[in-house]
Amino acid sequence: MDRLDRCLMRLLPHLDGDEVALTGGVALGVHLPGKRREVADVDFVARRMDAVAASVARDFLVSHYHVVQPGVPKAIVQLADPKTRLRVDLFPDPGGAVGRAQRSLVGGALLLVVTAADLLAHKLTLLHQRVDEKHWRDAVALAALCGAPPPPQPAELAPDVYSQDLALVCDRCERSRSPDFPLADKRAIFDLLGYV
Repeated sequence: MDRLDRCLMRLLPHLDGDEVALTGGVALGVHLPGKRREVADVDFVARRMDAVAASVARDFLVSHYHVVQPGVPKAIVQLADPKTRLRVDLFPDPGGAVGRAQRSLVGGALLLVVTAADLLAHKLTLLHQRVDEKHWRDAVALAALCGAPPPPQPAELAPDVYSQDLALVCDRCERSRSPDFPLADKRAIFDLLGYV
C-alpha cells in the first residue's frame, strides 16, 4: 500500500480527477478488501484521454502512447513510475464507467473508483478469450458481491505474459509519436518493471 500511495501522490497532480476513475486490481481491492495482496499496476479509465496532462512525462517514463487513428483502434497511455516501480495504465472509457464511479479513499487519496458492477461487466467480457485465471476468480468474487450468478470457468486459461524483447517496436506508438509524451528507452522500462 505504501508503494501505491506514493505512486498516486506523484500521479494525481497530472490527472483531471473528475475525468478519470480507478479500475483494475486496485479498484477490486476497494470493493473486496484482501482479494489481492500485491499491487502490480494501477489502472484508470478516462472520459477523455487528455485528462492526463503531458506534464506526467516529467515524473513518469512513457512506455506506450497510442492515439486513435487509422491502424490504431484504441488509445492508451502507459507509464512506469521510476520511484515505485509500478506501471500505470490509462484507458478510454467507452462504457461510461467514470460517470457511475464513486469517490473512495485509496491510500491517502480520494479518487473516483469504478463500481463493482462495472468491474464485473468488464471481467465478463474478458472471459470470452484466453485469460489469466485471476480474471475468472475476480469475476466469481465480483458476481457474488453483486448478487449475480457466477460465470463458468473459461475453456482456456493461461498466465499473463509480458514481452521482454527490448528490440520490439510498437507500431501503434510509432504512429502516435508526440513530443508531449516522449517514449522512454525500452531498457529503462525493463529495468523498472522486468518487461516492456
